[in-house]
Amino acid sequence: MRRIALIDPPWFDDELNRLGRGYYEDAGFAVVFSAPCALLSGQHLIRPGDLHDWVSGHTPHDAEAVVVGGNGFRVVGTVERLEQTLRRPVLTANQTLLWAALRATGLLPRTSKDSASCSVRPPLNQHRISRKRTDT
Repeated sequence: MRRIALIDPPWFDDELNRLGRGYYEDAGFAVVFSAPCALLSGQHLIRPGDLHDWVSGHTPHDAEAVVVGGNGFRVVGTVERLEQTLRRPVLTANQTLLWAALRATGLLPRTSKDSASCSVRPPLNQHRISRKRTDT
C-alpha cells in the first residue's frame, strides 16, 4: 500500500501536519489526505465515536490505509471499528512504535500470518504498507 490518509491530533498545527506529511512523502508514500482532526483539543476530550465519525467522514476513497499520527492521540478505542467501516487498515503511531520495538528486541518476527488490531502483532500481509525504494 502506498496511498495513505494522515490524520493528526487536533492539537497539531498546520506546520506540524505539513512536516508529518513530508516525512511520509519522503519515505515514498502518496499522502492523499493530511489534516489534524477538527475535534476538541485535549486527550480527555476525544471520544471514540466522535473520532470514528470524523475520520470515516474525511478519509478519501483512494486512501489504501489510514495513518494516525501523534503518540498522545488516544485512538485505541476506535481502530477496530474504523477498519470495519473503512475496510482498510488503520495504523497508529503507538501501535507501529510498539511493533518496531518488539522487532528490535527479537520478540516479534519480521512477518506474521496472525493479525489483531492494536495488538502486538503486525497486520496481515494485505495490510502491509510498502515503501518505494529510493536506492535504485
